[in-house]
Amino acid sequence: MTNVLITLGVAAAAFALWYLRWSFHAKRYTESGYVPARPGLAGKWFFGFGAWLLTTLGVGRVKVKRTAKLPHKMDHVLWAANHQFPTDFAMLRRGVGRHFRMLTDSAQLTGFFGVLSAFCGVVSVRFKDKAKDGPAAAEACTKVVAEKRGFVNRLVTVGVAAATALSVIVALGDGGAYAWYAALFFGWAAATMTWGVGQGGSLGIFPQGALIPENEMPAYDGNFHYGSFRPGAIKMARDAAAATGEPVYIVPVGIYYNRDKKKADWTLRHFAGIRKALNFKGLRNPKAWEPCFKDFKDVDLSTLPAEKRAEVEAAQAAAMDAYKKSTVILGGGAVVVGEALEISTLNSDPMLATEEVRARIADLTLQAEKLFNGRR
Repeated sequence: MTNVLITLGVAAAAFALWYLRWSFHAKRYTESGYVPARPGLAGKWFFGFGAWLLTTLGVGRVKVKRTAKLPHKMDHVLWAANHQFPTDFAMLRRGVGRHFRMLTDSAQLTGFFGVLSAFCGVVSVRFKDKAKDGPAAAEACTKVVAEKRGFVNRLVTVGVAAATALSVIVALGDGGAYAWYAALFFGWAAATMTWGVGQGGSLGIFPQGALIPENEMPAYDGNFHYGSFRPGAIKMARDAAAATGEPVYIVPVGIYYNRDKKKADWTLRHFAGIRKALNFKGLRNPKAWEPCFKDFKDVDLSTLPAEKRAEVEAAQAAAMDAYKKSTVILGGGAVVVGEALEISTLNSDPMLATEEVRARIADLTLQAEKLFNGRR
């Protein structure tokens, strides 16, 4: 009985240590561009498991293809992909097969979810004040890509790992239950408090900057359009390269979703209710994109002539009705990871460099569609 109580006590202490560590960071998610401590092995595993679970329940079977060798884990990498649904980050994680940090709206990073997000290394971004919050988030992204594993971290990691190993050796040599308790405690600390294995700065990003459910990726023609790629990723990569003096890579990734129920796998039969509840829309949000909303954003419709007002209200109602009826139930998908592009090899003009990345992602998305459908 005593051993059981001691085990429970050690486990409770380990959980308290974990919670205090990551809740401290979660409280700072009110700041735009807050970067929590780098996650430990357990945080990386949890992020990977969460990605697998979300894609299994919300997407279905996911096929993955990597067309070239990925950058070394100690390299500085931006994983850039097209952006269609909220599951994109999970699809990206499934595709690249390793941990990366990601951006999430700070309004969602509250409560215990915020603690878990800090545990996984999520970076916060706010959308209240674009003039202030945008640059802060961009600076945070550059900081993430430029991350290196420092001497203090290595020292702590090795120390905790050595304490764990010593406790296990003592326990195996008839050291008694207390040695096992120490092994449990130090092992948990090694997984949650330190970074475990080393990894260079790694960030998953979607250069379109918004969900584009129609998966439109228009080529750059001197103007920004719906679905256009923004040059922010190029600027982050170049700033990180300047800060570290080391190569920074952008890895283009194409994500494809199957929307044909006839091609779906067995998971659709079992999880159709969950996918319907996710309420993914197949059309852009008209309030953000359609002229009937955008052009009258700051206009009081009651001040318009009756005929014009009726015309605008009818257009808005029709757009919203089509949007509400556009719910998509996904039936699987595919991810194709392309060859890493070293930032110094891209065009010096940020928009032309962005166009190079966009063209690669568009091609990889077509490859992903063929991969899912079993075509070469």
